[in-house]
Amino acid sequence: MGDYYSAQLTIGGNINSSILPELASIIEQEGMVDDSSYELSESEAIQAIHDAANSKQTLTLRNSEARNGTFEELESFLVKNRIAFDRSCDAYCEYDGEVNMYRPIHEGNHPENHFGFTGNQSGDAMVKRDDIIDIIKTVIASGNSNEDMYGDLDCLLGEAVSIEIEDLKPIVVVEEMLFLL
Repeated sequence: MGDYYSAQLTIGGNINSSILPELASIIEQEGMVDDSSYELSESEAIQAIHDAANSKQTLTLRNSEARNGTFEELESFLVKNRIAFDRSCDAYCEYDGEVNMYRPIHEGNHPENHFGFTGNQSGDAMVKRDDIIDIIKTVIASGNSNEDMYGDLDCLLGEAVSIEIEDLKPIVVVEEMLFLL
């Protein structure tokens, strides 16, 4: 049993047309909604993907009662099929919000394809208080002048939050091509 709270997932990039029925089935099983605020059926999910592709947009799906603020089956399917996504969930009781991103940069389920952050209610990534305190202690321990400490602090805080992550690209439905030899 888990807690259920609001989460959203945005899909982008190339999607092979041959996997659309399975993807749409998972979207339906997860009880996802798009801007219509109604749970999508399999055919509606396929249509929403095509609409996003035709509009050169990403597709954002939501569920106000996502188990642990995640979409385990959908996220696993997207990773297996190398489809980029961003997922964020709200903070709930003692749980922090999260911002998770997957970009299929390396082959397989490589750890450098996944990026995760503590997030706020707006889905923005945040630096934890303990991390900031550690940075401040490091700067103070350096013994530099106040002016140098501000520069050190700015540099270290910048490093803590500056991870270069490629923006999600619009959805492109790619037709499977058969090569005859």
